Amino acid sequence: MSNSNVPAQENYWPLIQAAFFDYWIIVIGLVTLYFWGRYHFNTPNYALGGNADTGDRSSSIDPTISKINGLVPPMYTTTISQYWRYMFRYILILQIVFILVTFSREFTSVIGQYVGGSNFKAEHVPAAMRERAVWALFLLTGLLTSFPVLKQLDGFILRTLHKSANVPDGVENTAQYLLEAKYKPSQAISDDIFASIRTHHFREVIAGREIGSLESSWFELRCIREVVKDYILANQIPVLQNVLQSDVEEASHRVDDMRDHLFRYSKNQDRLLPASIDNVDEYLMEHTDDPEMQDLLIQRRKFISEVKALKLRFCRLCSLAVFANERRSESIDQILKNLGFGVRVVDVPRWHWESIFKVALLVLLATSIPSAVYGTIAHIWTGGDLGDLSVLIPAGPRQVFVWAIMAATLHTIAVVVALAVKRFYARRRSPRQSSDIPENIVCLVSCYVVCLLIQIFFTYISKAPIEMAFAWATLPAATGYYVGKYIDKSRDGRPISNLRSIKQAGVTAGLALFASIVTLINDFSFDDVPLIVKIFIVYAPIVGGSIGFAVGQTFQRAYSHSMWTEDLAVRPDVIERSGARIIGDFIVQKCDNDARPQRILPLSGGAGI
Repeated sequence: MSNSNVPAQENYWPLIQAAFFDYWIIVIGLVTLYFWGRYHFNTPNYALGGNADTGDRSSSIDPTISKINGLVPPMYTTTISQYWRYMFRYILILQIVFILVTFSREFTSVIGQYVGGSNFKAEHVPAAMRERAVWALFLLTGLLTSFPVLKQLDGFILRTLHKSANVPDGVENTAQYLLEAKYKPSQAISDDIFASIRTHHFREVIAGREIGSLESSWFELRCIREVVKDYILANQIPVLQNVLQSDVEEASHRVDDMRDHLFRYSKNQDRLLPASIDNVDEYLMEHTDDPEMQDLLIQRRKFISEVKALKLRFCRLCSLAVFANERRSESIDQILKNLGFGVRVVDVPRWHWESIFKVALLVLLATSIPSAVYGTIAHIWTGGDLGDLSVLIPAGPRQVFVWAIMAATLHTIAVVVALAVKRFYARRRSPRQSSDIPENIVCLVSCYVVCLLIQIFFTYISKAPIEMAFAWATLPAATGYYVGKYIDKSRDGRPISNLRSIKQAGVTAGLALFASIVTLINDFSFDDVPLIVKIFIVYAPIVGGSIGFAVGQTFQRAYSHSMWTEDLAVRPDVIERSGARIIGDFIVQKCDNDARPQRILPLSGGAGI
C-alpha cells in the first residue's frame, strides 16, 4: 500500500511547485499591502481642538487655550475596535485593487489610461501576471501617495473612512462630555488642593457652604490637572509621550500663572463682598450698579472662560491618554471613575442576536414543514423519476433540511443587513425626525444585492441557470424592507401589527410565484407544462408566504416592545432623553451616583489659591 502511494505523491509535487512559482507573488503582495495599509491608515496626524466642527461647542471657551498643541495619530483618537474595523476595510480595498490589477489586464489598462491619460496605450500593460503584480504593488505603495490624481483619491478614501471611524471626533466628543459631567475627586486630592487655598469665599464655595461658578470650576481644574498628570506619567505611550508630556507641562504652567492672578482677584473679592452670602455670582449680578462690583464681574467672567478652556484641555489630554491605553469599555469606565468623572461607559449593543436567532429558527421551520409535505406529495403524484426536473423535488429529509438551511441563511442575512442600514442612518438622523421611507428602500436594495451575490454562488456550484438567482433574491430583499418598517414602528412606539405580517406574507408569496413562473416556464407558455412544475408553482408561494408571515411575527415580537426597544443604536430619542452619547462603539452617560463622594471640608488651614 505504501509503495502505491509514492507515485501519487510524486505526481502532485510538480503541481505544487508550479502553483507556488505562479502565485507566490500574490501572497507576498497581499501580506505587503496588509502591513503597508496598517501604516498608511494611521496617517495623517490630527490636531485636537480649535475646530469649530468637532471642537469647542461653547463660544465662551477660547480655542487657543483649550487645544492640544501637538499632532496626534488617528489610532489614538477613537475607540480601538472602531479604528481596526475601518482600517481592515482600507486594507481590503487595497488588496481588491491589487487582485484586479494582477489578474485582469483590461482593468490594468483602464487604470493606466486614467493615470497616464492619452499617452498610455493598452500594449504597455505587461502580459505576464507576475509583472502586473509588481505594477500593482508599485501603484498602491508608491504612486498612490505621490501621483496627484491618485493622491487625491487616496486622501478622499482616508478622510471618508476616518470620519466613519470617528477620527478624531472620538477624543473630541469624549472631552466635551467629560467637561459637562459632574466631577468629584478623591478625598486625598480634595484635601491637598483645599489645603493650598486660603482666600475666604473660595474656601466657602469649595467647602459647600456657598455657591460660585468660578470657585468650583477652579477647584475642579486643580484636581483634574493632578490626576491627569499622574495618569499620563504612569501610563506612557512612546508614540504619544512627547505630545502628552509637553502639553501637560505647558497647560500646568498656564494654571500656575493663572493662580497668581486669581489670588489677587480673590483678595479683592473678599474685600468687597460680605463674609457670608449664598451665591457669589448672583450677589455680583445684583450689585452691578457699584463700579467696583461691575469691574469684579468682568474679571470674573474672563477667569471663568479661561478656567473652562484649561479644563477642556485637560479633558482632551485625559480622553487621549485613556483611549491610547485602554481597549475595553469596562476599563475605560473604571479609569474615568477613578479619575473622578461622574460618567458610565458601556458597549453599544452590537446586534440583536435574540431577534436574529428567532427569525432564523422560524424561517427554518416555515421552510422545512411545507417542503417535506411538498416532497412527499410530489413523489407520490409523479413517481419521482423526472430527469432534469428532479431538482424541483427534495430527494429526502436531508435535502429538505438543506433547502431550509439555505432559506434561513438568506433571510437571516437580510435581517442583519437591514439592521446595519438602520443603524447607519440612525446616527445621521435628527432625534425628532420621523421615519424616512428611503431608508427602507436602501434596506431593500442592499439586501437584494447581498443575497443576489450569495445565490449566484449557489447557482454556480449547483450548475443551475443564473437567472434563477436574480428572481429568487427578491424574497430576502422583501424581508429586509419589512424589517426596516418594523424598526420604524418600534421606534415610534406603535403596537405590533398582525396586518403588516399578513401583507409581508402576501408580498413574499407573490414574489415566489413570480420567481417560479419566470424561471420554469419559457415565454410564459403554459401549454404542456409538466405536472411537477405545476405542483412547484403552487408550493413556492405557500412556502414564501409562510416565511414572510414567520419573519413578520417573530421579528416584531422579539425586537419590538422588549428590552431592545430602547436600543440606543437605532433610537436617537433615547439618547436625547437619557443625556447619553454614542462615541464610537461606546455609550457614555452621566452617572453622578457612581462618582466619588466628597465630604464637607473644614475651614482651617490653607496657604494659597
